[in-house]
Amino acid sequence: MTSLLEAAKEEKSRTHLMYASELDSRGLKKYLNFLISKNFVELQSRSATRYRITAKGLEFLETHRRLESLQKV
Repeated sequence: MTSLLEAAKEEKSRTHLMYASELDSRGLKKYLNFLISKNFVELQSRSATRYRITAKGLEFLETHRRLESLQKV
């Protein structure tokens, strides 16, 4: 899920998100729908169907990084 959020830092299509996050199409659909429902990712343009991380998604990603760093100690 974090790889998908990282990939969505730049506005991308579903295909580009799938390759960047190394998910198959089913996994991408599942996680993308979840992230959209939690307002971590938003649809940027309906005509081109592009997605981008939200401020809430960036905050989640930063919190996740901090928690990972605590585990390494």
